[in-house]
Amino acid sequence: MDNLENNPITIVEYEKWLENKQINPRTKRRIKENSKIYNCYKKVNYQELLLLSTIDNKDPISLNELWTMDNDIKKIAYDNLDNLVFYKDTYNIIRCFEKESIEYMLGYNIKNHPITNELLPEHIFLNITSKKIVTEKDKTIQELAFDVFQLFANLSFFIDCNLFLNLSKENLIKLYHEIKDFYKQNFTIEQQNVIGNTIFKMDENILKDNELEYIQKYILADMKKLLQVDIEEYKYMINYILIGGLSLVIKEIKDTYPDFSFSFT
Repeated sequence: MDNLENNPITIVEYEKWLENKQINPRTKRRIKENSKIYNCYKKVNYQELLLLSTIDNKDPISLNELWTMDNDIKKIAYDNLDNLVFYKDTYNIIRCFEKESIEYMLGYNIKNHPITNELLPEHIFLNITSKKIVTEKDKTIQELAFDVFQLFANLSFFIDCNLFLNLSKENLIKLYHEIKDFYKQNFTIEQQNVIGNTIFKMDENILKDNELEYIQKYILADMKKLLQVDIEEYKYMINYILIGGLSLVIKEIKDTYPDFSFSFT
């Protein structure tokens, strides 16, 4: 069997076999149809072989995992192989994107690989429809609130965004004051600069003179910036600040997450 069990068929060997199925790519000898070696090649799942031959273990856009290493052996970690698009770059390296990532790149007119910056081949964009890009400014207040509270859900805090949307202007300003104050008390100036010094810039006395939807959007934007901070040692305090602040003005949150609200009472 030409040691195929211990040395599995490679992508190069399989592609050569596809060109001429009567020749064993490894030995260059003729093989009979339906022989053991022939059937080994015939059973190969080309998409699986392509995926295991890719250099990147994650989609460069979505960062969804494609394959993992287990005892120095690549294992497929992606379920729907039909959702993947493969190609070879100019160095003959196999690369891969999810179709949604290509839709995203088309939507933003991105034609270069996000890591290598190499121009992507035109054929990977064929039969892919550009994904409509909805910017933050185009979203309704309901969509913006849903996005932010979905980030809470990702952290296992399940809060109906309508509880926030139903807050009065007075309670919104109270919420803003409390989370801003607690944020500045618990993060040093240096830490605030690392997180981003555009958060909680507006004085609440100025903010309260704006329309209700403007205030909602302003607070949601600051909350989103905090929830997207990717510094592990800051995350608990950020959750504590935001859930604690919300619990001050929303009884349902205080009742559901009492451990995050005791310091605000």
